[in-house]
Amino acid sequence: MTIRKYTFLRRRAGLSPEGFRDAWRGRYVGGAAADLAPVASAFVHNEVLPQVPDLMPEPIWDGVEETVMKADAVSLEAIRDNPLHRFGPGLADFVDPDQIVQFFAEDKVVIDGPARGICILSLPRRRPGLSPAEFSRHYRNVHGELVTQVGAFTTNCNRYVQHHILPHTVKATGGFLPYEGISEFWFDSLDHAKAAWGAPEYMEKLRADEKNFVGSPPSHRVLVVPAPVALG
Repeated sequence: MTIRKYTFLRRRAGLSPEGFRDAWRGRYVGGAAADLAPVASAFVHNEVLPQVPDLMPEPIWDGVEETVMKADAVSLEAIRDNPLHRFGPGLADFVDPDQIVQFFAEDKVVIDGPARGICILSLPRRRPGLSPAEFSRHYRNVHGELVTQVGAFTTNCNRYVQHHILPHTVKATGGFLPYEGISEFWFDSLDHAKAAWGAPEYMEKLRADEKNFVGSPPSHRVLVVPAPVALG
C-alpha cells in the first residue's frame, strides 16, 4: 500500500504565476524537503498549466505538492498525528491562505503502464447521499473496472492510478469543499487525451457511471508538470 500526501495551492492575490513558481521552487523547497526526508521517499512539485480548450477549464490551482510517505509512516494514527500534516509557515509568503487543501490518499493502480508523456489529474467529489466509504468502493470496484473495458482508454492512456482519500486526514481552509479522490492519467500527448475523453464509449459507459457516485458539477481536470524534488 502506497500513501501519498497532496497539498493544493493557489497563489496569493497580486502575485503573478511566474512569481508563484519562483517562490515555490526557491528557499521554501529546500526547507520542506529537509523536513520531509525522515518520513518521505519522494517529494514532487506538480506545476498546474493553463486551460486546454475542449479538455479542461482554467484551473483554480497553481500547484499541487505530492509526497510519497515511507512505509513505516503510513498508519492512520501516524498520519493523523504527524506534525508535518500542517500548512507550512513558508507558504504564507506566496500562497493564498484561504485556498489550501491537504489530504493523504491510498493508491490503486488500474492501468499499470509507464508514467510517460503528459499527466492529467481528474478531481471528483462524491454524490450527495453517499458516504466516503460508499464513494471509494464504487470508484475502486466498479468505475475502475469499467475503465479497463473501454478501448478508447486502454488504447490511448499509458497509465491510470486512482488515489483514494483517507477522510480523517483532510484539512482545508476558507470553507473549501475537498475532493474525494484523484484520478491520475498519463498520455503520450493532448491528442491522445482528447481521443480518450472524446470517444462515444466514454460518454456511454464512463460518464454515465460517474452519475452513480460523482457529484455535480462533474470532476474537473488539471494538466500538471511533475518535477521531483531531492530530499535531504
